[in-house]
Amino acid sequence: MRGESLEAVSRDLNVPVHRLSEWRDRVLMASESALKERERDDRDEEIARLHAKVGEITMANELLYAKIDKLEGGRLWPGGGRRDEPGAFDLHAAALRNGAGL
Repeated sequence: MRGESLEAVSRDLNVPVHRLSEWRDRVLMASESALKERERDDRDEEIARLHAKVGEITMANELLYAKIDKLEGGRLWPGGGRRDEPGAFDLHAAALRNGAGL
């Protein structure tokens, strides 16, 4: 049928030309829609994969925060600093002097 005129196909199949034209237009529209749907499916799969990854990372973060709370009473840096710091840098004392204006 490719390359044949609509009139010739119409005579061979005993189908009016306008009907063949309608069918051709429907097929072209359906194939275009199918291609768009395929692209959308690929994006949807990627979006679903990324959503799952975000959920996995969120759950890991929540578990880590719960572990910090359990082990250290909610303090990220327990004790205020390292024990091997010299006295001038020791964070166990207040960081600002009273009356410093801050």
